[in-house]
Amino acid sequence: MSFELPQLGTSCTDVISKNSLAPALDEGSLTSSLTGLGRASQSLLFVDRSVTNYEQLLAGVTTGTEIHVLDSVQDAVTQITNTLLGRQNIASLHIVCHGEAGGLDFGSSQLNLGNLPEYASQLQSWGKALTNDADILLYGCNVAQGELGQEFVQRISQVIGANVAASNNLTGKDGDWNLEVTIGNIESPLVFDSKVTSAYAYNLDNILRETFTGNDITNPSWIYNTTGTGTAPLLTARSTIGASTGGIPGGGSDAVGSGALRLTSATSDQASFVIYNRPINASNGLSITFNIHAYGGTGADGISFFLIDGNANPTAAGSTGGSLGYSSNGSTPGLVGGYLGVGFDEFGNFSKSVYGAGGPGARPDSIAVHGSQANSYNYLAGTETLPEGIDTPGQSRSAAQKKVQIDLTPAGLLSLKIDLNNDGDFLDNNETPAALQNYNVVASNGELPSTFKFGFSASTGDYTNVHEITGLNVDTFGGVPYTPLVNFTSSNGSVGEGATSLNITAQIDAVTSNTVTVPVTLSGTATDGTDYTLSNNSITILPGQLTGSITLNPIDNLVVEPNKTAVLTLGTPTNAQLSPQNKVLTATIVDNDSVIQSSLNNLLWRNSGTGENAVWQLNNFSLQSDYFLPTVTDANWQIASTADFNGDGIADILWRNQASGQNVIWQMNTTGFQSDHYITQVFDPNWEIAGTDDFNSDGTPDILWRNKASGENVIWQMNSNFTLQTDHYITQEFDPNWEIAGTDDFNSDGTPDILWRNKASGENVIWQMNSNFTLQTDHSITQVFDPNWEIAGTDDFNSDGTPDILWRNKASGENVIWQMNSNFTLQTDHFITQVFDPNWEIAGTDDFNSDGTPDILWRNKQTMKEDIWQISGFNYVQRYQLVDVIDPNWSVRPFVAA
Repeated sequence: MSFELPQLGTSCTDVISKNSLAPALDEGSLTSSLTGLGRASQSLLFVDRSVTNYEQLLAGVTTGTEIHVLDSVQDAVTQITNTLLGRQNIASLHIVCHGEAGGLDFGSSQLNLGNLPEYASQLQSWGKALTNDADILLYGCNVAQGELGQEFVQRISQVIGANVAASNNLTGKDGDWNLEVTIGNIESPLVFDSKVTSAYAYNLDNILRETFTGNDITNPSWIYNTTGTGTAPLLTARSTIGASTGGIPGGGSDAVGSGALRLTSATSDQASFVIYNRPINASNGLSITFNIHAYGGTGADGISFFLIDGNANPTAAGSTGGSLGYSSNGSTPGLVGGYLGVGFDEFGNFSKSVYGAGGPGARPDSIAVHGSQANSYNYLAGTETLPEGIDTPGQSRSAAQKKVQIDLTPAGLLSLKIDLNNDGDFLDNNETPAALQNYNVVASNGELPSTFKFGFSASTGDYTNVHEITGLNVDTFGGVPYTPLVNFTSSNGSVGEGATSLNITAQIDAVTSNTVTVPVTLSGTATDGTDYTLSNNSITILPGQLTGSITLNPIDNLVVEPNKTAVLTLGTPTNAQLSPQNKVLTATIVDNDSVIQSSLNNLLWRNSGTGENAVWQLNNFSLQSDYFLPTVTDANWQIASTADFNGDGIADILWRNQASGQNVIWQMNTTGFQSDHYITQVFDPNWEIAGTDDFNSDGTPDILWRNKASGENVIWQMNSNFTLQTDHYITQEFDPNWEIAGTDDFNSDGTPDILWRNKASGENVIWQMNSNFTLQTDHSITQVFDPNWEIAGTDDFNSDGTPDILWRNKASGENVIWQMNSNFTLQTDHFITQVFDPNWEIAGTDDFNSDGTPDILWRNKQTMKEDIWQISGFNYVQRYQLVDVIDPNWSVRPFVAA
């Protein structure tokens, strides 16, 4: 649909009156002009149909401007390209749509820096229709905001070959209509009359938009899974099978820009779900649109859309089959926290009472609404069988598309519309079903939650269909300004007393033109002013920004004490509301004074021949005293690790006997061995202890195991009384070439991560761990192909709070320290002194002279010598030779509590 406003004889208001233009606005085709109009126009305006009350803006368009309304279910760039084909001498091009920093949201897709190369050829063709000094004006919130936005505008100008202007803040009611960022000399005026823009009561932004047509999602806050049998949901235009962090898996072969979110394929017994796992403020109501596609099969089961109380944290959908992933079926529970479930029911079972009390019975090809978990997912309202049908068996995605609009007012009135014939409106039979207009949800379902999460689910049984979603858009009801939710970016963190600071960051879920200020209250075992200081007692998020930060600065008080916690709680914010998630952050302040207060650092020795065990106490780099521990003659007993298992500040010794499967912890005191504690026996000799660390931040180290034969990996959660509490199996790694090289907290979130090396392939990976003994994600770091390179340890060599990785190559004698960033990437490598003799082995690292920098312990069994290298930053300073230990059966390691 396109038309030109005449330059003579008729005012703009007359031309866009409802009587004269309503039919044109409903046209499905957007690439043809009205007969006799438009070809001579020098100014073209493209308005995205999803812009709230866009008709009001069209009433104030400059006379002589040719107007095109972009179809929200077609690719916007392609629509504009088709319109400009064969055109010439266009002096100005105006695009009105929702925006974001560095991107435009219009039509069925987005245009941003990530996909701009894919559209480059189309954008270059626009230049052929423009004059040499043409202007392109982009009306959308925050399009040119920050470095990302300015680069986007610059690239658009370069690719098209035109002057470009865009806004770096909100556009609309809560902002302005100024386009602050310009590339080139902009001569064209704004296309709208100032009286119309002043009266426009909306912003050109939205809460959330996901087209699902690209190779990834744009808002990484999704969780997903299968329910029962079947395959995981996928993005059909994402070739990579694995999901990005917070994203959705791929595995499809659609072209980027032409994909969909597929919930099931047209095979039997499929069921999957996706949930947007970040609360959305519902205080101003919600208006949600999306397209459903059910096709290619034999007509079952259906698709559900559901709203979840934002305080809930579901990890699975409801029952499958007739429950459509929302309600219970009597034996399988429904969706945790579910408030409202809307079923687009092909087979008809969602209306049966077994799937929600009060259901009228089976209604194929119907829409039914179910209530909350608190009300047993009871049937609330629904349609009769819709003659037009919900699905389109045997057809294509495009032929099966049906746009849905769900409105929920702040008072709890629910209305639903569905474009059953895909003609771009809701005006045909059954498209605005009377039973689902202004239905009072609150009266029958209870008070509206203040925040919502939402999601989709679908399933098949013996009857099947492809079930897909595209074109998701979430906005406030009536397009009124959205009040953002604020929360911490994480729920925990840690910082050592010797470190500089810990950033405490709060975020909002949508930009605003107002300054958001949120106070912070303090509690915990740490004391403000004694153990730490805060840079500010409130966090400020500036207009147009999504985050704001303060710093927690630990105080090094030179007192040996347990680690302490500073608990920060967000108070009532201004110009925002609190999110129900991550309102509290616990910062652990790690005491660093145990080493400083003692002049003695210990080395632990074991003689595999005689079974003797001994401890050396060092004064800086010199032996001061030694003492013997009980002898263990059975050579099958090996020291697996040292850690403080009971929290008394003294390192204990963990033993494993590979032959018998026995495991024991020696409890140590200030004078030596105190008692032994046998823990669970592990008979399979393929199980090896890979390390110890406190994986759940409860102050007690846990035990990490690996079975190279089966590929299993498990963490033993330990109690502080030397007993096993429970075991946690983590991701299996079948390739036996993968070895655990160490554990350390590589991103300073208070939870240790796991470092892996594959000597066969040379790959190196860090598993980022959650504090609940689960793998969050893996991070591949630089590959080292030479198998002679071995990881000798991890430690923070430059005191930046991020552990670094120490390597040794026995073949070449080279030694190197990888300086790591806190985002699991290599910053740079530092080669230190070369040691050609392959008999020299790195036995460990520790800060032997208490200068805050770890040093390197060496042992040469051939020459029976031991050295300590004093290290400063990443530089070798000096070598200190310890007393020779003649028997080559003696092995040594630092005797440390962590």
